[in-house]
Amino acid sequence: MLITLCATSVSAGWLPTRPYAATPPAKALGTSTSRAGVCLQCAEPLPFTDTLARIAAVAADNPSQRAAIASLFPPAELPLRNAASRTDGYWAFIAKKEEPPQGLTYGEFPLGFFSVLVDRAAVVAGFGVEREDRTFADLGSGAGRLVIWAAATHAWKLCRGVELLPKLHATAVAKLEDAQQIPDLLRSPVAFDEGSWDDEGLGLSQVDVAFIYTTAIPADEEGVLQDLTKSLTPQLRRGCVVCTTDYTLGVGFELVESLEGPNDGAGGVSTGYIHVKTSPGNGDEDNAKKEAVVQSFEDMEADLLKELGG
Repeated sequence: MLITLCATSVSAGWLPTRPYAATPPAKALGTSTSRAGVCLQCAEPLPFTDTLARIAAVAADNPSQRAAIASLFPPAELPLRNAASRTDGYWAFIAKKEEPPQGLTYGEFPLGFFSVLVDRAAVVAGFGVEREDRTFADLGSGAGRLVIWAAATHAWKLCRGVELLPKLHATAVAKLEDAQQIPDLLRSPVAFDEGSWDDEGLGLSQVDVAFIYTTAIPADEEGVLQDLTKSLTPQLRRGCVVCTTDYTLGVGFELVESLEGPNDGAGGVSTGYIHVKTSPGNGDEDNAKKEAVVQSFEDMEADLLKELGG
């Protein structure tokens, strides 16, 4: 698979890459396993992406958005957001004297590093900054912070958040209502859904770019998120670009790039992995039918115009 960059992406400093030959090894928290990309023209390894410089650029380009997010999600209130997650995610298990699942751990990913990953994913997906016809989703969206940030910094067709825990979902809905009161903050429509990423009724087949903060999600001994891979395989369409953190997806998701960046919540450093879904999903057949209907209509219209012209 070749990745073609638009002029905007090239001028911004993005470099063409091709997929890695193998999945990187498992990564212990706070250690590095990032690998450079490979230049399509000369096949020589490229240097690591200067993530810190790109994060600084994101901050410089979005000062009012950063201020708004800081007002909506004050760092001092992080313990309250943690408490909301524990209401549903921990105490129900503690009451039954069971160990809470590791995947229910709450954390907040750095905004700048998130933007760098999603921007790169959009380039891999082939649309770069032209996102008005594209859908973004944060799967495991917590209190909605990253979704609202995504909607504030780019014009998407839709920014979605999916959260399993009811209290966190309710917090996200409330934060969205607050965000909608800030003039000119949101550039995209936002929707929050309560549920699991394997709920068939969520309609995730329409997602073009997905982000999942997977640092606390259980992976196998090789750092592969096998359970998550199994859940996402039927849900996402072929060609969807998926970002994970510190662990990779398995069969059916081709790893195309990795980027290191700062993450105080994960021992100082995290690695973001960008995958392209190569396996079919449940929605692919429906999408093909829709495309066939559109093509059929266009053919009929062309025939009619031809007859009228004749």
